[in-house]
Amino acid sequence: MLLEKDEMYVILYFCVLYYTKGCYNMQGEFILYMLYRLFVFYITLKYVIIYKKSLYYIRRLFMQDINLSIGKKLRQLRKKRDFSLSELEKITGVSKSMLGQIERNESNPTVKTLWKIAKGLDVSFSYFIEEDREKVSVISRDNINPLVEGDGKYRVYPLFTFDQEKKFEIYNIEVEDQYAYESEAHSRGVEEYITVSQGTLEMIINENTYTIKEGDAIFFAADRIHTYRNSTDSLVKAQVLVNYPLISY
Repeated sequence: MLLEKDEMYVILYFCVLYYTKGCYNMQGEFILYMLYRLFVFYITLKYVIIYKKSLYYIRRLFMQDINLSIGKKLRQLRKKRDFSLSELEKITGVSKSMLGQIERNESNPTVKTLWKIAKGLDVSFSYFIEEDREKVSVISRDNINPLVEGDGKYRVYPLFTFDQEKKFEIYNIEVEDQYAYESEAHSRGVEEYITVSQGTLEMIINENTYTIKEGDAIFFAADRIHTYRNSTDSLVKAQVLVNYPLISY
């Protein structure tokens, strides 16, 4: 039931007062009307807050599922390769404490952190969140929870996770206005193919800046530092295909 019992009684009280002409003058009727409007405002505000809280907890639930997958796969891969957390720290550059928190699902890895781990273990970026796919898969954006960087100003929406046979993965990215995300060099041989679907994206590669407008595309070897930059005042959206020709696991 949306309304509490006491709230229903208040509404009933207002209705009785109004229909039995409980206020016999204009001033009294105006006061009654204003009280009623205040009560309606209170009810509306209350359930807007409840709705927002519900969305927050639903989002957290989905994010917990993603983080649980990341932590579980990280631990499995580390054990499979017989690495201690200290050894994994050395090859990824991610602190032992952070790695432990990720494995225990106590921390949400950022995009940069996940790339560091993937590079150190020589696996794809989406290895930690990939799921079994059917012969036909329809991916709804509403069901994707993005991985974020820079307080959410750079967002990655995984669409098709790494395919061992085809050697690629596909995801969408969004870059907020006046924000730049610098990515560390990926594993040797990794390539990126980017198509901009909205706005104008700047890619900085080897200290050279390339401007990719809406509808345009760029290819580059991603085994070097590269930066995704939005110098405009509007959101940039792009689709990224990452090819891993040398990865095998």
